[in-house]
Amino acid sequence: MTIYHKAVWFFTDFRNFTKSGYERRAASFNKDALDVDLTGKVAVVTGKHPPPSFPLFPACLGKSTAQLFYAKGATVYMLCRDVGRGEHARSDIMERLEKDGMRLKLHQVDIADPVSIREWIERFEKVEEKVHILVNNAGVMVNERTFTSVSMEQNFSDEHNRHILPHAATTTVAEECQGRSARSMYDFMIRFFLKNVVNVSSGGMFLERLDVTDLQHDKMSLCRAQIELTNRWASRHSDIKFLSMHPGWTDTPGLAKSMTGFYDKLKLSMRTSDLGADTINWAACSREAEGMPGGSFLLGE
Repeated sequence: MTIYHKAVWFFTDFRNFTKSGYERRAASFNKDALDVDLTGKVAVVTGKHPPPSFPLFPACLGKSTAQLFYAKGATVYMLCRDVGRGEHARSDIMERLEKDGMRLKLHQVDIADPVSIREWIERFEKVEEKVHILVNNAGVMVNERTFTSVSMEQNFSDEHNRHILPHAATTTVAEECQGRSARSMYDFMIRFFLKNVVNVSSGGMFLERLDVTDLQHDKMSLCRAQIELTNRWASRHSDIKFLSMHPGWTDTPGLAKSMTGFYDKLKLSMRTSDLGADTINWAACSREAEGMPGGSFLLGE
């Protein structure tokens, strides 16, 4: 991408996807869009939860989303790689909402590990028969090339194992699910009759073309591939609402750690996690989102 296109992207995003962009557009929002009752619904939210060592970050997107679903009456499953961070987030949500936490459940799952995903699904299907909302939010931004326990590049594994194991991309739903337990998050989405799936992505993917021969090129290539997967799933499964979204420039520990220069220059303009999660919540449970075409990419505005 040329310097000109990058400059256009930066200034467009700065105007629309910072805190001031959200506040400017909020004047036209339907104030009752999230006035919904999720009692009896089951929601699954993956990552990200702030570590206790980051007191300046009381929330992350996953925590903000889980908190809203829980406040609206849903039974919420928080999937976390780090149990300590997950329990810290869960306790904080219960304290804020003054609830006992019976509907807020923490499960340890490493989304980058296919075995961990498979084992969790096997446990989960013993206690739940249906899931209404899945938010695929877990992910990392690793600047150095590192590998998971199954020898997959870390960024690639987090971005794509959270959705689908490689074999699932080329087989039919019947081949994937008939006569056996679910093995991947893709199986999970089909097997549990999901209604809404929200894939959290990034507007940075506009900077990259989709090169299917090199999906590990960088983080934004992975995000671009994620959008394509969302479109394909939407066309394949019309009974499930698949949406992807850009949370805007949101103030999170992951961004502060992985994009230090960008963060230091723009942190005062960034959205809070609650503002960043607003479009996730709207896409997952508002009646307005029901009219969105499947596969849509929402710009967090």
